[in-house]
Formats: sequence, C-alpha cells, structure tokens
Amino acid sequence: MDFTIAPTADTAVKIGGSHAATNQVRIEVRASPQLPAETKVRVTVTVGCGAKEADLLASRDDFVKITGQSAGKAANIVAVANLPSGKKAWNTGVFPAALPVLIALKDFVSNTPPGGAEIEVLVETSTGRQQWSTGEKSSITVRKALEPRNKPDIRYFTVNPNYILHAGQTEVTVSFCATGYETLTLFRNNEEVTNCTERNSGVFFDKPSITSVYRLEGKYKEPDHTEVRDALDRAVQVISSGWNRIALPQGSPVRLYVANDFSGSGWDRLYGIFKNTRGSYALYSSATGVDAWRLEPGDVPQHMATSPGAYCKNKLWLIGGSSVDPDNPRNEVWCYEADQSWKRKEDFPSTMPARMGHACVVFQDTLWIIGGYNNGTAYRDVWQGREGSDGRLEWSPLQEQCAWAGRLNPAAATWTQRKGSPEVWIYGGSKDPQSSDPLRDFWSTRDGRTWQKMDENQHPPVPIMPDPGAPLASALVAFRQAEASETAQSDRLLLMGSFKELAIKGNDKDQGNRIFSFLFEWHPGTGLWEGRPVFDGWQQFQGQNFYMQAVVFNRFLFCWSLRNRPESIGKLNILVSN
Repeated sequence: MDFTIAPTADTAVKIGGSHAATNQVRIEVRASPQLPAETKVRVTVTVGCGAKEADLLASRDDFVKITGQSAGKAANIVAVANLPSGKKAWNTGVFPAALPVLIALKDFVSNTPPGGAEIEVLVETSTGRQQWSTGEKSSITVRKALEPRNKPDIRYFTVNPNYILHAGQTEVTVSFCATGYETLTLFRNNEEVTNCTERNSGVFFDKPSITSVYRLEGKYKEPDHTEVRDALDRAVQVISSGWNRIALPQGSPVRLYVANDFSGSGWDRLYGIFKNTRGSYALYSSATGVDAWRLEPGDVPQHMATSPGAYCKNKLWLIGGSSVDPDNPRNEVWCYEADQSWKRKEDFPSTMPARMGHACVVFQDTLWIIGGYNNGTAYRDVWQGREGSDGRLEWSPLQEQCAWAGRLNPAAATWTQRKGSPEVWIYGGSKDPQSSDPLRDFWSTRDGRTWQKMDENQHPPVPIMPDPGAPLASALVAFRQAEASETAQSDRLLLMGSFKELAIKGNDKDQGNRIFSFLFEWHPGTGLWEGRPVFDGWQQFQGQNFYMQAVVFNRFLFCWSLRNRPESIGKLNILVSN
C-alpha cells in the first residue's frame, strides 16, 4: 500500500448533546517512501449520518468543524456535494505526499447508538502531469459510548429530517436513547406510538401528512416512591408546494445572506439578521433555512441592522444607512469576519455622500453601491468598494451621473446569461421614500460606467408586456442552476414584486386601485418573461411602498419585506417549487 491511514490517538466519542466541545477525531495520512517526490495528495473524509451504529452523525445538517494541516500549511476544506443519502464528506487541500497530512473532526455531537462509527478516508494522488487517480480507500472505526449517569437522563432525541416537502410521502426517522427510566414512551401528536419497557433506545419511522410533534416521555420513581416524568418534544414541519409564510422564534428577518459556514464546517448556511420582539437585532444561521437556527457569536451593530448588505470574500457586509428609514442615511461600513465578530471598516470618503435606500451587489469580487437617497436627493451614481491586501476598504466612483434617473431601493442583481459576460441589472425603485409614482424601467451594465436602457423597441424586448403596473416593491434575484449536462450551467433571473395596476382609458394610462403580486422569470433565448401570479406570498402592507429582497438557498426561494415602522413584524416567506 502507498499510504498508512490511522487515528493519531485512541479516540472515543461521547454520545449525547452536551459534548460538542469535547468530541474530536484526528486522522493521520502518511505516504510510502517509494512514491515519487513530486506526487501530490488530496484527502476526502466521509462520515455516515443516520440512526445506525455505524453513523457518526444523526443528520447531514449536524455541525462538524473539519480542519487539515501538513507542515504548517492549512487545508482549504471544501464540502462534497451530490452525495448519496446518509453521507457527509469533505475534501482537503492539496499536499506533498512526502509530508503526513493530519485531518481533525471537531466540536460535533454524536446523537447515534453506541458502538463503532465508520469514517471513510479516500486518498487521491497526482504528479501534476495527470488527473487525480482513483486513490486508496480505508475505513477507521471510532468507538461511541454513553457516559455514566447518576440519575435517569434522555441522552438524545432526534427527528430527521426536521421538515418535509411532500405530505405523507417522505420518511422521517425518529431516534432516541435514554438511560435509567422504568418506561420510555414515544407519542406522535399526543397519540402513543411505541413503549419501551425492556430497552431505553429505539428508532421509529413515519411519513407525516401534517406538521407533527413527537414527544418522548420517561418515567421513574425516586427512593420515596415519588413518580418523576421527563419529556422532550420535537417537531417536523410539512411544507407544501407554493408559498409558505413562517414565523420564526428569533423574530423578523431584516437581512439574509448565503455564506460559507464561519464555524468551519465547509458547508454553506443561510445567515440572517433578525429583530426580536424587544426591537434588538442578532445574527442567526441555519443549514436548511427552515429549521435548526443557531445564534451566532458577535454583537450586531444595532444602528446598521437594516442597512443594505452582501456576502463578499467570506465576509458579511452592512453598508451605509437604512434600507427603510429616510431619516437614517449613513456613511459607515461594517463586516462580519472569520473570527465571528463585527468590525467597523473605513467610512465612505468625503466625496461619497452618505445615503439610505441604496442597492448593494457583488460584481467580480467587488462591492457595488447603486443609487440611494439623502435629504430630498435621489442619487444616480455607482460606487465600487475594493478591499486591499492590507484589509483597508477603498471606494471609487464608477459613474457619478448615470443615464438613469436618481432612485432609491431599486431591485438589483448580478447575473450571467449563457455564453455571455456578467452583467448588473437594475429595475424600478422610486424618486423619494413615499413616491406615488414608482419607476419601472430596466437598465444593465457590464462595467458600471456604461448603462443600457432596455426598452420595448429592442429585440428581444426586456420590459414586461403588458405592463404589470407600478411596483410598490420589487426584488431581482439571480442564481446558478446546473442543467442536465454537468458542464452546461446558466444563471436564472427572477423578478418578483407587488404592482399597482394600470387602468387604461383610451390612449391614456392611469393608476388603478388594485394590487397584484407576481413572480417573473426571464428567458433570454425567447425574450419572454414567464409570469406566475402570487396569491398568498409575501407581505404587501396595504398598498404602501415597502422594501423587498430575496435569496435562493437549499432549493428554496426566500424573500422578506420591511416597512419603516418599528411595530412592523415581518415573516420569512419560502417558495417551494413544484
């Protein structure tokens, strides 16, 4: 064999939810001296996820921090996608074969049955003149054990997955382990489904047709014969196709980002700044965007919480003044960095006006600010922010007087048509915060300096015809989706919004008194917008102007709406595609 793969120490994993800070598995990969000196190695580590003894994790959504290192060089950990059900894997960086490679899995919870968990290690090689070889695969067994307890205790109680998309069709695994109880009973929606009298662990499989609550109840008697009951609840949300409006316990969403996990799992998460019922803001994240939201470290700068922002170069950015408060224009910039703290960056230069209601996009690894508003002035400029090697953020104008009219809260997105160059598109917005005549024009650019208006006379025509009306709020969102061919990829572009209808009288167009919500998808090959009416989706705020944004994550479309009212309570809106 060309490689020796083994744990660096006798490792034992503790089962249960209180050991996340202590569980750790370290693996060493060492090459044979006979391998050519120029050989490079790449290591893939795979673990099982489920309710079996051989599984290390209960779910693919469980957190694991994975690191790799050799001779002081850190690995660039990348999560492996498109895995079979019940598997989770990571690739390390590329290392010289002459050096041992150390891989560590840390800070995880193992809510799985006692016994031996298997970790698969695949080592691939390359000499630089050929592609990666098939490699050698090895399996390491890690012992999992329950710590002794002086009193009865529910060691774990998990439901996987925590949400399903097809009522009555998707299987849910309910697994549990407890020690010291005389009886252990599992209920589903208050109906008993299993009772353990001789064993204190088990697995229950279900296909719920409605959102269901599972309850695990253990009973035992104290020495004085007093009966004691311990119980835990777990819920499974059944999400239907179409729009789902979800109220989350952490509060209302004001900013969402799709970002790589700052805790080091190698997987993307949906990060969100949420406002609680007391009016304060905090950062949360979820592996699915639907459930298992965790509070993240770091104090969100409260005065910046509703500012426009973006994810760029592994940082969460908040830039300038509020998205919704015309009395809160600012020139500050803050970001959330790898050490999981918020830091204030350099303010706007003196030549760059403070503003609110601007659009913020990422284009070619730089930050762009488009438009905005301050004290009666709607800006028609574009600024580019570039972070230097020293970490300093420098802003420069791309265009100070664009061809389009000044505006705040335009819908904006970066997207790439197939076989085309990346572009920034903007749509709509308004000339002032409470304008009764919102804008509804489309513009695009490839450099921020030259803007092209897309009108009904060009071919193909980009504006939506017939005109859906004046947008009270709108959002553009672009996302990459793989097609049938693995090499053929293109961006999809969606425009969503609520529109005040146009009443046509002869040759004149006037505002009607009805509001319609639509989701449109642009098909550049045909020059057509595919329209989908939205009958019960995002909040519309009774015909008033509002702010709207959207992101795509985990095959879901998430959108949220904001108003300039402290008492306004927002919901997270999730579109599940048919």
